[in-house]
Amino acid sequence: MTAEERVSFGQALGKEEEAKTLFDGVHAQVEESKQQLQEAGILDHPLAFPFHKKGIQ
Repeated sequence: MTAEERVSFGQALGKEEEAKTLFDGVHAQVEESKQQLQEAGILDHPLAFPFHKKGIQ
């Protein structure tokens, strides 16, 4: 789902401002993470992000 689709979905639910605020927050976190990776010198390296469902061993 694209950014525009997410905001449109929020608009359809009458929650356009909330959707935009959420999207802007996520975008800011991504940019901050990219900056930290750049500073660490590993922005151009492949990365893996493991996800763990809470409670599953």
